[in-house]
Amino acid sequence: MTRPNRDLWQAGAALQDYIATNYQQARAHLALELSYCDGFAAKGGDELRVSGAGATIHVPADEHGPAERIPVTGVEAQMIARTDLQRIDLELEALKVETLAMVRLLNEAIVKANSHRAPRATKPDTSKQCCATGQVGKEGAIEWGDPLCLLPQVKGGMCQGHYYKWYRHRQDHGIDTSRDFEPA
Repeated sequence: MTRPNRDLWQAGAALQDYIATNYQQARAHLALELSYCDGFAAKGGDELRVSGAGATIHVPADEHGPAERIPVTGVEAQMIARTDLQRIDLELEALKVETLAMVRLLNEAIVKANSHRAPRATKPDTSKQCCATGQVGKEGAIEWGDPLCLLPQVKGGMCQGHYYKWYRHRQDHGIDTSRDFEPA
C-alpha cells in the first residue's frame, strides 16, 4: 500500500479537527453579533440606540475629494457594522463552497487518473494467421499488399481489404477471377 500524500493528509486533518469546528463557531459568533446590530437597546427596549458621541466612518480619497472621516449616528454605525458582518459571513460560506468544489475536482481527477491503466501485453491469436502471411506469393503483392497487416485472415488467406485489392489487381491485369466465388 502506498503512503498518503503528506500535504493532503495534513490538510484533511486540519479540515476535520480544526477548520470544521471553528467554521461553525465563527458562523454562530457572526449570527450573535448580527443580532446585537439591530439598532435597539441591549435590554430589549423599543428605544433606538442613537449616540451623538463621535462615531465616524472613514471615506477614502477619490475623484470627488480627499479622504475624510464622516460622523454617523448610532443606527448608521450599526447598519455599517451589520453590512460588514454579513459580508464576512457570505465570504465564509463562499470559501467553504469553493473548498468543497476543489476537493470534488481533485477527487474526480484522481479517479480519472486511476482509470487509465497501461495496456496489457496480449499474445497474438495463433488459431488464425494474420493477413500478412496470406499475402505471400500472391500476384502483385508488392503493389497492393502490406507486409505489416496483422488483421485476421477472412478470405483467400487475407483480410477483407487486401483480398479486394488482390481481386481488383487480378481483374485489371486480365487474370481469371471466376473461381474466387465459392459457395460458403
